[in-house]
Amino acid sequence: MDKPLDKIMNDTTRDINKFLSHHMDQYSLGNGQFGILYEVSKEEGIWQEAIAQRRNVGKSAVAKSIKRLIENGYLYRKKDEIDKRAWCLYCTEKGKDMIPVIVNLIETVKKLLTKGSSEEEIKIFRKVNERMRKNIEDYFKSIEG
Repeated sequence: MDKPLDKIMNDTTRDINKFLSHHMDQYSLGNGQFGILYEVSKEEGIWQEAIAQRRNVGKSAVAKSIKRLIENGYLYRKKDEIDKRAWCLYCTEKGKDMIPVIVNLIETVKKLLTKGSSEEEIKIFRKVNERMRKNIEDYFKSIEG
């Protein structure tokens, strides 16, 4: 019997997270945290809400990760000068020093995942995966009205 697609995807995600945790634990960075740090490095001054939207993650999960990143000295935040209710996020020097490590790790994961696959297979995988995500997104749009 074929393994269900959702189980395959879940297992792959779990294995990727295991790999990332193995390499990021020494820096006190969890999987969600290093992704947020990377987002901030690409757009200094980004709002927390924008990160939640881009990463398709709940605001409370992002808030917890940001809190840990601040506590561990990777990020700091300042009030937005225009919208005083919003906080802008910035990398500290320690955070900036982590970016090459993160970029290298992302490249390593990409190479591991695609090892033994042709460009055509990867292109097909991306297309099918994107269609699956759109199908789920369309489903939720249809039931929300």
